[in-house]
Amino acid sequence: MAAPRVKRDDLQGLRGVAIAAVILFHFFPALFPNGYVGVDQFFVLSGFLMTMIYGSKEITKESTIDFYYRRVKRILPLYLFVICCGLIFVCFGFPSTFFPINVDSAINSVILYSNMAHHTARNEYFVMLRQAEDVFTHTWSLCVEMQFYVLAPLFFLVLSLLQSDWLSSTVYLWAILAASLVFHLVADAHTSFNNVLCRIWQFTMGCMAFFVSDYLLTIDTKPMGYDQANLLDSEAEEDKEDDVEDLELNRPPPKPEQRLPRFPFHVIHFCSLVIMLFCAFSTTTIPPPITRIATTLFTGMLIACGGLVSSHALQNKHMVYLGDVSYCLYLVHWPIYVFVKHYKEGDVPSYILAIIASYTIAVFLSETFEKFYLKLSAKPIFAMIFVFYLFVALAALLQEPIMSQVERLKYGAEKAVNVSEVQNITLEEAIKINNKWAREEYKMLILQQCFPNKNEHGYCEFNKTTLNGNLNMFVLGNSYTANLAGLVYENFKEKAKKMSKFSQSYCEVLTIKAGRCKAINNDYLKRISDAKPEVLFIIDKHDKLNDPVQAPVATDKIFLEALSTLHKYESVVSKKIYMMDSIPLPATRSLTVLATLLSHNDTINDKEMMQDLKYTNGNLRLKELVSRCPKCELINTSSSFFADGAIKFYDHETNLGYFFDGQHLTPAGQKLINHAFADAAKTLK
Repeated sequence: MAAPRVKRDDLQGLRGVAIAAVILFHFFPALFPNGYVGVDQFFVLSGFLMTMIYGSKEITKESTIDFYYRRVKRILPLYLFVICCGLIFVCFGFPSTFFPINVDSAINSVILYSNMAHHTARNEYFVMLRQAEDVFTHTWSLCVEMQFYVLAPLFFLVLSLLQSDWLSSTVYLWAILAASLVFHLVADAHTSFNNVLCRIWQFTMGCMAFFVSDYLLTIDTKPMGYDQANLLDSEAEEDKEDDVEDLELNRPPPKPEQRLPRFPFHVIHFCSLVIMLFCAFSTTTIPPPITRIATTLFTGMLIACGGLVSSHALQNKHMVYLGDVSYCLYLVHWPIYVFVKHYKEGDVPSYILAIIASYTIAVFLSETFEKFYLKLSAKPIFAMIFVFYLFVALAALLQEPIMSQVERLKYGAEKAVNVSEVQNITLEEAIKINNKWAREEYKMLILQQCFPNKNEHGYCEFNKTTLNGNLNMFVLGNSYTANLAGLVYENFKEKAKKMSKFSQSYCEVLTIKAGRCKAINNDYLKRISDAKPEVLFIIDKHDKLNDPVQAPVATDKIFLEALSTLHKYESVVSKKIYMMDSIPLPATRSLTVLATLLSHNDTINDKEMMQDLKYTNGNLRLKELVSRCPKCELINTSSSFFADGAIKFYDHETNLGYFFDGQHLTPAGQKLINHAFADAAKTLK
């Protein structure tokens, strides 16, 4: 006879602990540096659930289809709904630079690949400059879980074949756990964190916790004549109760006699809980491998012996309800965090309000939309899923028109600004122009005279009909090439018969700062080797070249790297190599800050805004490079930013900023340094 069903409230309470750890880690990482292990707890719980509703039964075609249907029904509608709402939120709540990266991320999320995907170099650059952030970063863990669902039938099929042999099945589970754990420990940081194969050991721990719990309940009740309780709800309730967030484990109700003593299990449970809570909420950083292994092990022990512990902290009704809404809360909290971080970074009251807002929205979604769709049959569920996928696909295909329409709705019709005609503008007009430039920075990096001109980076050629000279010219570099190649074109078009441009984000021509730049650096050289220009312009926003110099400069490692690379270009370019010098840079988002200060009539301090003065290191190296390269000439632009003995980041007469938020030069900044390119053009024979 089957015993009545009793809900394992402790498992929901454990979910509450896990989601609390994750949220505190995201909002207050300095105070709760180990809270990321909440995700590890979710993986253990998920392994327990999968074993309970699928792995503990006979593995058949019907049971597998039923398993996948109920997982899809439970997880995907809310998951996709939040992604669609997130895209709308990004459109209206963030600057336009957020949209491309989040469309990319939404696509990776809906195809359940965000844990292994990489952003494009362009979008990574936005993130580096704090001009964009991914509001779907957190979907990586759900993608890992869904990917394990794909592996689950094979995992459990092998286990079912061995279940008649207790020793073989135990060896199998330990072998899987050990192999995955070793892979997790030896793999690189990105792989060990994101790859499902590096996480199988945590799902396996949940699986083992189920079998231990099942065994303990069996030997506890069998002598009394009780059968082990069914672990699944009736078919009529399965669709709404088999949730990854609504774990139920049936166990016998309290009986007058019990075979197993309870005290040892209370001790194990209490010690496991204390250690797990310490790992998750300690304010002292613990090495990740130790934290993950301890959390996974003791979470498994909590689950395994929890069925024999009648009353404890995890059964607190508030923690249980937090566990009930944990799936919704996990999905909605990250976009809200990104929003608050972008506009109120470091403001603790705003962070606390954001947590409250996240919880409120999660409760609302859980009590309304979630309960609504769980009652639907298969056809409306799949129709809903199709609509959500279609929404994301259309957002990806129609990015440009969508953002253009949103910009019009938010800011109305705006006239283009010709900075050469700007004179005696009012303060209000200056604020509007600065804000407009801040929004349109990356549109303005696309060279209209260079074809094809669909993107700011890549290869393009300037219109030959506008060129009146006899020299083959090439403009090469990172995003400053996209930003300033127009100045080269305007000043040198009378001496060029062909002018080409090739740029990539971030990566410099003469040095390699990041691993991904090695291939780009090789591509730069190949482009020039193939084109064989007579005149080469290297226009870079310098990064590595600006690093501290190990005196003397002639023996500095970075200088020697740049010199070696420069010699390669010198052997290909027949006439002249122009290199733009390094310029002083303001803090990021300087244009938005300037507009805000102007609108509030606040005091503006150039010295405070010009935070990056490492450009002097770059210029020291560049001058030495030019002295060793007969074909090379330095275009001196940095001196243009000095006035009255100080560095300026905006025009004090027009109140227009010289730098975009991403530290590229605005039309006002380009106008300021144009004379340096004009002077260089005059001396070119």
